[in-house]
Amino acid sequence: MGIEKILMGLRVFGIKKYSIFFVFIFLLIFQLNLSASDYFKAISGDQQFVIPLNAVNGDYVGFVQAFPEYQLLGEEPGFSLRDGSNTKYNLASNGLITVKSASNLQVGEDIVYVKVSKSGYTSVEIAVSVKVIDVSSCIFVDPGASVNGDGSRSNPKKSLSFSSDKYIFLKRGSDLMAGELVISGISNMLLGAYGQGEKPQLVNNDASKTIAIGGGSKNIVIRDIGLKSLNYPSSYAAAGIRFFDYPEGGNGGTDNASIINCEIQNVESGIVAAPSNANDVYIAWTHIHHVMTEGIYLKENGGTNEIHACYIHDVNEKYYENTNETVSSGDNIQLDNTDNAKINHCLIDRTNAGNKFCIIPGGPGRNLEIKDNYIIP
Repeated sequence: MGIEKILMGLRVFGIKKYSIFFVFIFLLIFQLNLSASDYFKAISGDQQFVIPLNAVNGDYVGFVQAFPEYQLLGEEPGFSLRDGSNTKYNLASNGLITVKSASNLQVGEDIVYVKVSKSGYTSVEIAVSVKVIDVSSCIFVDPGASVNGDGSRSNPKKSLSFSSDKYIFLKRGSDLMAGELVISGISNMLLGAYGQGEKPQLVNNDASKTIAIGGGSKNIVIRDIGLKSLNYPSSYAAAGIRFFDYPEGGNGGTDNASIINCEIQNVESGIVAAPSNANDVYIAWTHIHHVMTEGIYLKENGGTNEIHACYIHDVNEKYYENTNETVSSGDNIQLDNTDNAKINHCLIDRTNAGNKFCIIPGGPGRNLEIKDNYIIP
């Protein structure tokens, strides 16, 4: 119904002219907002990064991103600094933040304000947190090092092991071939990346799990890492990341784990926490694709669990071998009896992935929030 017809109806009911004027203004604003609703959508959100204090000029801090729908579909977004320049960091138009002046770095948190723009949408300003870590808490790993060093940046380790209260940085551009990497009984640990280039890759070579987390581990962060299998599709890891009671029959799962800005591919399942083996899991800005079954599967998780700004596609590749759903059972996201779960700002693409689901919310009476996602069935 047009505004002029609504106003004519108001006159029939005896509403005075000055009242009609205010109603007209309200309806005009309302109509404009409806027609421009896409324009005012949020296209990005605040993001966080971690680097060691001994980072050098040119080191990657990380890529600022728009939400996957706006990052990957249509014209690419642009990124710029609020003030045009920053004394410590550079920002490229594609969102890459690098260290500009390593001598100015100090332990603590830097906030970089970034403007995110895309044609047809209003620009947004987000706060990018860069946490700078004291070197005494850091261990550096370079699988290509000539010797197994002491874990300093100048003399890195060749192999990967896990310790509580440590920031463990893998060299960017490197591949670490390994069997199942187990994080068990570890607290307050981050596994991240240092240097320049592509994400470091953890490559599973024994068809187990790329990373298994459990045994009462707490406050674990995995970020800026790639995880995949060596010989996919002839053989593949059972999961990219698996939370479970480790060792099986042991005591304790995982509390408070974050998986941020990772890429998981060429495994059976992307991320699995089942059953009842993780509380307070946060999965964000992570790309999961070309997996045999499900992208993310959470079962009977406690606490608050959030899947935020992830891109999940090309799941359920077993479907191409056997279309029976008892075999090819891969959903993009499945939540079984998981309370307090949130799925937001994800791009979920089920093109050519068989007869399963984009999202299975799972279980009656659960406190679930599913909003602002872009779904391609």
